[in-house]
Amino acid sequence: MSYLDYRKLPKKIYCIVILIIVAWMIFITGFSVGKTIQKEQDRLYVGRVIEKEHVPEKIKDGERFDEAYYIVVEDNHGDYLRYSVSKDVYQQIEINDMYKRK
Repeated sequence: MSYLDYRKLPKKIYCIVILIIVAWMIFITGFSVGKTIQKEQDRLYVGRVIEKEHVPEKIKDGERFDEAYYIVVEDNHGDYLRYSVSKDVYQQIEINDMYKRK
């Protein structure tokens, strides 16, 4: 290698370092955007609907129990929550749909 080849070496190193820094900044930006989107999803939705339950109207021991509609939702932490919903919501929502917060 001649002396001129050694002078070109720092320019190549600077270019490589700049490319690594730019790639790292793109990665960090993507990561932070994804984290922000996930936080927004967690804020808007309770979780994913796992099960739907319908309890028909019945009379037992002289007491009348109205019909009820329930959905079971798995939240972001893996816990199962049971919500009482209206008939319209029960009919509109399907298994594996995301249930919005009110």
